[in-house]
Amino acid sequence: MKYLARRCALFIPTLLLVLCLVFLLVRLIPGDVVTLLLNDQNVSPQQAAEFRSKLGLNDPLPVQFVHYVADVARGDFGHSLFTGNSVWSDVLDRLPVTAELALLAAVFTLLLGIPLGVLSAVYQDRPLDHGLRVTAIAGLSLPGFWLGTLAIAMPAVWWHYSPPLTYVSPFDNLGDNARQFLVPAVIMSLYFACILMRMTRSAMLEVLRNDYVRTARAKGLSEQVLIRRHVIRNGLIPVVTLFGTQVAVLLGGTVIFEQIFNLQGIGSYVFQAVSQRDYPAIQSVNILLALAVLIVNLLVDCSYVYLDPRTQG
Repeated sequence: MKYLARRCALFIPTLLLVLCLVFLLVRLIPGDVVTLLLNDQNVSPQQAAEFRSKLGLNDPLPVQFVHYVADVARGDFGHSLFTGNSVWSDVLDRLPVTAELALLAAVFTLLLGIPLGVLSAVYQDRPLDHGLRVTAIAGLSLPGFWLGTLAIAMPAVWWHYSPPLTYVSPFDNLGDNARQFLVPAVIMSLYFACILMRMTRSAMLEVLRNDYVRTARAKGLSEQVLIRRHVIRNGLIPVVTLFGTQVAVLLGGTVIFEQIFNLQGIGSYVFQAVSQRDYPAIQSVNILLALAVLIVNLLVDCSYVYLDPRTQG
């Protein structure tokens, strides 16, 4: 339990560090929201200064940061400077799209990466292993945005088919929802599944070379039982670590795929907010995404206790 206690103790300082970094990086973007809001308008410098003062942009950065942290602690993420809506309400409206896309991509990553990695290790240097390794290299080489563009263009040109353009909840119409999300989720998962497959193969081969595996074989333990009970579990620790980092990249990668497949999720919301210098929206969404990543990493750390009981000390 000391291991989990140490990991939980690092949660709050890490979140505060993320708050600080997001706050500073947003303000390093050239230009500000006032310039964009008042663009092409006959506004005097005095009026622009009053507007900046109203938004709190004239306050020193430490003062702005303290106000922002206090608002976040109260659960107040502010209002979008362009839409005027609460950032929290905007995020909740778009959360189902991003959550479903990222969750499906993560599931496909696990379903493809780990089993194929295990097969590649078990059949090392055989035709199946060579085929899987070549496929993994191909999957790592093909850009996801290019595959996504082909997945939209080719059916539209050849069969005059396009997926639904507006979000359809799986509770309303499961078929339309599947047509809308399965293709981007699979394409989004290919790159990460190939990385996970290669890591799984390497971890499995390292475990298979250990002395206790040879001893178990010498005692007559069947290959299936050996792989299932001992090799997979001991080889999953680096794989779980890698998958935890992939989840963060998956959440960030939704920006590209939401733009390609016209999915109005949090990724497209962040893209619009950055182009408009919408500070409250950018900060709040990044904090929420960072919080999700920290929670996933904490769950990954907790899984170590199950996979390797030695970490409990």
